[in-house]
Amino acid sequence: MDDGWLNNAVAQIRSGASGTYVENQLAEEAAGEIDRLAKAAGALGVTYSHDIKLGRPAGCLAESCAAERFDLAVIGSPRPKGAPPGYRSSMTLYSLVRSLDAPLMIIPQPKP
Repeated sequence: MDDGWLNNAVAQIRSGASGTYVENQLAEEAAGEIDRLAKAAGALGVTYSHDIKLGRPAGCLAESCAAERFDLAVIGSPRPKGAPPGYRSSMTLYSLVRSLDAPLMIIPQPKP
């Protein structure tokens, strides 16, 4: 199998010339989740905020918590191997917990 497309994509991202397609796909997926959560939170009378950043997940979350002084940071648990397709984070929870200024709540993955 030819992986020229991968080499070209990596070269474009490293040079800063592209990467917009992936960023747009992630933003679109995030917008759908934000809308879903906003409706659910509104129905329960829960106040929340969201922040979208591009970068390493642990660093972005720690940076947002420090800047906004959140009462609580919430993440989903890592996806188990063999889970339905989706992005898997390589974030280590130990370093994340040590870098946060807020308590961390980890929501387990739903059972299939």
